[in-house]
Amino acid sequence: MILSFAWTTDAFELGDKTVTRRDYDDAYLARWQSAAETGEPQQAWDKSPRFGGKKIGEIRVLSARREPIQRMHDDRAYATEEWLKEGGHHHWPTVEAFLAVPWTTRHGDPVRIEFRRLL
Repeated sequence: MILSFAWTTDAFELGDKTVTRRDYDDAYLARWQSAAETGEPQQAWDKSPRFGGKKIGEIRVLSARREPIQRMHDDRAYATEEWLKEGGHHHWPTVEAFLAVPWTTRHGDPVRIEFRRLL
């Protein structure tokens, strides 16, 4: 499978991004959970190959689950950890700016995918 890092390519390439949040339906979430269970490498792209993207690495998915954004609002220490794992200052100057992102989703709570870069 492919994860596109179009908005966060720099943080990914620098090794500063190890978590991403996505608006996936339950069937696609199950595929990412399966990838975490098998440990098979997955592809990282700078943007979707449908739009001229290029492969920029490989990742191993460590976990994939739904997680309410409210968890970060309720626990500031956790929010800070997640801000850093999402690439931190590369895209949001502060934790407050990160929390201000309008996390609207069609499929319920966002899917949180944690990964380790392989290549």
